[in-house]
Amino acid sequence: MKEQSKETKKRNNDEGPARLSLDDAKKRLTASLDTIARKESELEDSRQFVNEIEARLKSLDDSERTRGYFGSLAIQFLPLLLS
Repeated sequence: MKEQSKETKKRNNDEGPARLSLDDAKKRLTASLDTIARKESELEDSRQFVNEIEARLKSLDDSERTRGYFGSLAIQFLPLLLS
């Protein structure tokens, strides 16, 4: 039994650096995945922001076209409501 115990201890000692290296790699992987998730979230927020700005620009263009159609006619409400 002592022989087996010595063998087990030796194997455990040999696995120590490998285990530490594996644990470190797992921590780095988790941190990288978290960073990727954050960046993907930021990217989606930016896409939504750009889409909103484009929609507002289209509304302004529509307003400008409507003003062109009606000339100097005084409009008492938003041209966006005409569509």
